[in-house]
Amino acid sequence: MPVQAPLPERAWVTAYRIEDLASGGVLLYAPYVGVWSAELDDLCAEADCVLADGTYFAAEEGGTAVRAGAGRAAGTHLPVTGPGGTLGALARHLGARRIYTHLGHTNPLLDPFSPARARVAAEGVEVLADGTELVL
Repeated sequence: MPVQAPLPERAWVTAYRIEDLASGGVLLYAPYVGVWSAELDDLCAEADCVLADGTYFAAEEGGTAVRAGAGRAAGTHLPVTGPGGTLGALARHLGARRIYTHLGHTNPLLDPFSPARARVAAEGVEVLADGTELVL
Protein backbone atom coordinates (compact mmCIF):
# COMPACT_ATOMS: atom_id res chain seq x y z
CA MET A 1 0.00 0.00 0.00
CA PRO A 2 1.54 3.35 -0.97
CA VAL A 3 2.22 5.82 1.81
CA GLN A 4 2.21 9.47 0.71
CA ALA A 5 2.49 12.43 3.02
CA PRO A 6 2.49 16.10 2.03
CA LEU A 7 5.48 17.85 3.51
CA PRO A 8 6.61 21.49 3.66
CA GLU A 9 7.43 23.34 0.46
CA ARG A 10 5.83 20.76 -1.86
CA ALA A 11 8.33 18.07 -0.88
CA TRP A 12 6.84 14.58 -1.02
CA VAL A 13 7.72 11.13 0.13
CA THR A 14 6.34 8.11 -1.65
CA ALA A 15 7.13 4.75 -0.08
CA TYR A 16 5.65 1.32 -0.62
CA ARG A 17 5.66 -1.12 2.30
CA ILE A 18 5.42 -4.67 0.99
CA GLU A 19 4.97 -7.52 3.45
CA ASP A 20 5.35 -11.19 2.60
CA LEU A 21 2.51 -12.75 4.58
CA ALA A 22 4.15 -16.19 4.51
CA SER A 23 7.58 -15.16 5.81
CA GLY A 24 6.70 -11.91 7.56
CA GLY A 25 9.50 -10.17 5.65
CA VAL A 26 9.04 -6.47 4.95
CA LEU A 27 10.38 -4.63 1.92
CA LEU A 28 10.25 -0.84 1.81
CA TYR A 29 10.56 0.76 -1.62
CA ALA A 30 11.07 4.53 -1.50
CA PRO A 31 11.35 5.72 -5.11
CA TYR A 32 10.38 9.38 -4.58
CA VAL A 33 11.82 11.10 -1.55
CA GLY A 34 11.79 14.90 -1.46
CA VAL A 35 12.65 15.04 2.23
CA TRP A 36 13.66 12.30 4.69
CA SER A 37 10.87 12.39 7.26
CA ALA A 38 10.38 10.84 10.69
CA GLU A 39 7.63 8.70 9.13
CA LEU A 40 10.06 7.34 6.57
CA ASP A 41 12.53 6.56 9.37
CA ASP A 42 9.76 4.64 11.16
CA LEU A 43 9.00 2.61 8.04
CA CYS A 44 12.71 1.84 7.53
CA ALA A 45 13.01 0.72 11.16
CA GLU A 46 10.49 -2.08 10.61
CA ALA A 47 11.83 -3.16 7.20
CA ASP A 48 14.08 -6.12 6.44
CA CYS A 49 15.12 -4.53 3.15
CA VAL A 50 15.02 -0.89 2.02
CA LEU A 51 15.20 0.05 -1.65
CA ALA A 52 16.07 3.75 -1.69
CA ASP A 53 16.13 6.21 -4.55
CA GLY A 54 19.67 6.90 -5.73
CA THR A 55 18.96 9.17 -8.69
CA TYR A 56 21.68 11.70 -7.81
CA PHE A 57 24.92 11.07 -5.94
CA ALA A 58 25.42 14.76 -5.10
CA ALA A 59 23.13 17.78 -5.21
CA GLU A 60 25.18 19.40 -7.98
CA GLU A 61 24.48 16.45 -10.25
CA GLY A 62 20.76 17.21 -10.37
CA GLY A 63 21.10 20.84 -11.43
CA THR A 64 17.91 22.66 -10.55
CA ALA A 65 16.17 19.40 -9.61
CA VAL A 66 18.17 19.30 -6.38
CA ARG A 67 18.96 22.37 -4.30
CA ALA A 68 22.70 22.42 -3.67
CA GLY A 69 23.39 23.18 -0.02
CA ALA A 70 19.77 22.71 0.98
CA GLY A 71 20.29 19.03 1.65
CA ARG A 72 17.02 18.09 0.04
CA ALA A 73 15.42 18.06 -3.33
CA ALA A 74 13.12 20.73 -4.61
CA GLY A 75 10.23 18.26 -4.56
CA THR A 76 12.05 15.55 -6.49
CA HIS A 77 14.94 13.39 -5.29
CA LEU A 78 17.35 13.67 -2.38
CA PRO A 79 21.02 13.24 -3.23
CA VAL A 80 22.90 10.23 -1.83
CA THR A 81 25.57 12.42 -0.20
CA GLY A 82 25.75 15.84 1.39
CA PRO A 83 23.66 17.49 4.09
CA GLY A 84 20.40 15.59 4.44
CA GLY A 85 21.54 12.96 1.93
CA THR A 86 20.06 9.49 1.97
CA LEU A 87 23.35 7.74 2.80
CA GLY A 88 23.36 9.35 6.24
CA ALA A 89 19.70 8.51 6.76
CA LEU A 90 20.22 4.88 5.75
CA ALA A 91 23.11 4.64 8.24
CA ARG A 92 20.48 4.77 11.01
CA HIS A 93 19.01 1.46 9.81
CA LEU A 94 21.78 -1.09 10.15
CA GLY A 95 19.29 -3.92 10.76
CA ALA A 96 17.94 -3.71 7.21
CA ARG A 97 19.51 -4.65 3.94
CA ARG A 98 19.90 -1.28 2.18
CA ILE A 99 20.00 -0.96 -1.60
CA TYR A 100 20.10 2.00 -3.98
CA THR A 101 17.84 1.86 -7.00
CA HIS A 102 16.80 4.23 -9.80
CA LEU A 103 20.30 5.57 -10.47
CA GLY A 104 20.46 8.52 -12.84
CA HIS A 105 22.66 8.23 -15.91
CA THR A 106 25.17 10.74 -14.45
CA ASN A 107 25.43 8.98 -11.08
CA PRO A 108 28.98 7.70 -10.41
CA LEU A 109 27.47 4.74 -8.50
CA LEU A 110 26.88 3.16 -11.91
CA ASP A 111 30.64 2.51 -12.15
CA PRO A 112 31.43 -0.49 -9.92
CA PHE A 113 35.05 0.69 -9.60
CA SER A 114 34.34 4.33 -8.71
CA PRO A 115 35.26 5.96 -5.39
CA ALA A 116 31.54 6.76 -5.02
CA ARG A 117 30.63 3.06 -5.16
CA ALA A 118 33.41 2.23 -2.68
CA ARG A 119 32.11 4.90 -0.29
CA VAL A 120 28.55 3.57 -0.41
CA ALA A 121 29.75 -0.03 -0.02
CA ALA A 122 31.85 0.98 3.01
CA GLU A 123 28.59 2.15 4.62
CA GLY A 124 27.01 -1.24 3.91
CA VAL A 125 24.65 0.01 1.21
CA GLU A 126 24.43 -1.98 -2.01
CA VAL A 127 24.08 -1.18 -5.69
CA LEU A 128 22.89 -4.35 -7.38
CA ALA A 129 23.52 -5.62 -10.87
CA ASP A 130 20.69 -5.56 -13.38
CA GLY A 131 18.53 -8.66 -13.13
CA THR A 132 19.11 -9.26 -9.43
CA GLU A 133 16.19 -10.98 -7.71
CA LEU A 134 15.35 -10.25 -4.08
CA VAL A 135 13.92 -12.88 -1.75
CA LEU A 136 12.45 -11.91 1.61
